[in-house]
Amino acid sequence: MPHLDGQSIPEMLVKSGQMNDTTWRCSFGTILSYSLAAQGHNSTVTMHPLVEMSARYWLECENQTDECVKKVIQLLASQFPSGEYENRAACQTLWPQAEIALQYQVTCDEFGAALLHKMA
Repeated sequence: MPHLDGQSIPEMLVKSGQMNDTTWRCSFGTILSYSLAAQGHNSTVTMHPLVEMSARYWLECENQTDECVKKVIQLLASQFPSGEYENRAACQTLWPQAEIALQYQVTCDEFGAALLHKMA
């Protein structure tokens, strides 16, 4: 997820919906052992800046940037709560991620529009 704020990615954005805790720990343990990412505070993941930059470069070389950005925005649009007061903490957690992901979006599709609407 190189199109997010690499310093505080919420685990809920990184975990797959079908992934159980054991699979998550095993997969994430490999990433941690190579120091590509670190477990942050409050259930967040921190990605090393060079890993972020390398992943972005690789996606550009493979012409996959637009597809990756679209998937990230789709995920954020599905996870971003409505702007009601009781959802304030979740909104504050996801806001920086959405802001950065939207900077990479070339054209605004239905997911981008939905995300912008929830952020408004």
